[in-house]
Amino acid sequence: MTWTSARSSRASAGCSRSVAARGLPETEVGRLAGKQDPYVVARIGGKTLQTEFVDGGGTECAWDGEALDFALDDEVLTEEPVRFELWNENRPAPDVLIGRGELPPL
Repeated sequence: MTWTSARSSRASAGCSRSVAARGLPETEVGRLAGKQDPYVVARIGGKTLQTEFVDGGGTECAWDGEALDFALDDEVLTEEPVRFELWNENRPAPDVLIGRGELPPL
């Protein structure tokens, strides 16, 4: 995944990227388990955005037509990483963390 800034004259930047995940570890285990239902939580500059979960997305999934859009000051983009968490939606049980990652500042 790449992350780019769309600079504006108001000293702010807008970032938008579609989201996909490949090679995720499987968190649905057991005889009756199906495929996991992943979703992404992204954090930067005190803002948090989340995708919808992909029902039965498994270990290879994309959030087609869905993007995480941030409107941030340029300073935030050059000083803070974007932090990601991937979760398996398990209603009514607690969701399970699949993994974490981050993109460095621009």
